[in-house]
Amino acid sequence: MPKLLVLGDDLTGSNATGALYARFGLRAVSVNAPLEPGAPCLRAGNGIDALVVNLGTRHASPSHAGQAVRHAIEVAGPVELTVKRVDTTLRGNVGVETEAVLASAPAARALVVPAFPDAGRVTLGGLHLVDGVPLAESPAARDPLAPVGSSRVRTLLGPTRREIAELPLDIVEEGVDAVEAALRGPAGIVVCDATTNRHLTTVAKAAARLAAEGTKWISVDSGPFGVRLAAALGLAPGHGTVPPVLAVVGSITGRTHDQLLETELVLDARY
Repeated sequence: MPKLLVLGDDLTGSNATGALYARFGLRAVSVNAPLEPGAPCLRAGNGIDALVVNLGTRHASPSHAGQAVRHAIEVAGPVELTVKRVDTTLRGNVGVETEAVLASAPAARALVVPAFPDAGRVTLGGLHLVDGVPLAESPAARDPLAPVGSSRVRTLLGPTRREIAELPLDIVEEGVDAVEAALRGPAGIVVCDATTNRHLTTVAKAAARLAAEGTKWISVDSGPFGVRLAAALGLAPGHGTVPPVLAVVGSITGRTHDQLLETELVLDARY
């Protein structure tokens, strides 16, 4: 059986996420819902590590979206990590689908990390930004089929009876130990700030420490965090398996410095 179940809400995002998991060394396959019992991708020995299911619920009614999530989880069966893949601009039934995943695993907690730094989507102060613009002021807010009415992630997760905590960027920047301590709180849902890939890795490593003690995590993210959590949990080889590349830069101009800084932030490079 697959190690990971990734539930997407549209075809483009689901396929892109499957490709991302493949880049991290996982054998991933993307299929369309409805997922049926006995499907080849669910058979033991099929060689699949990550099953990515496109639910097609981006523009569906909340009741249909919740049911689609529950059905996919039931048919897929037990996996080591369930990921609710959300749109990078948080369109769709984010709250309902998150709640449906959590309801399927009563003891689990959700890590909500929607940031996709490489695409200009970051979360800061609990607010989601698109190319530096608050989500509610971005073009996503005017989507004719799935407009987004708030920039605050926790608002988009409602309504829920679960406690929602926000993990601020200053704690994330303190490192894995600080994030681990913060994640020990009782909240069933934790919304995490992140503006770089390094922040995503920090949160993933901290979450993995708690997982080793028995915490069951559900990842709610737009792609890059879930795969890093899988790597931290030992379910994926990770991008660290790619041989290192040495680049020698002789220029000392300001533009070169900016390019090196961007490489460090986006690719976790060191110089």
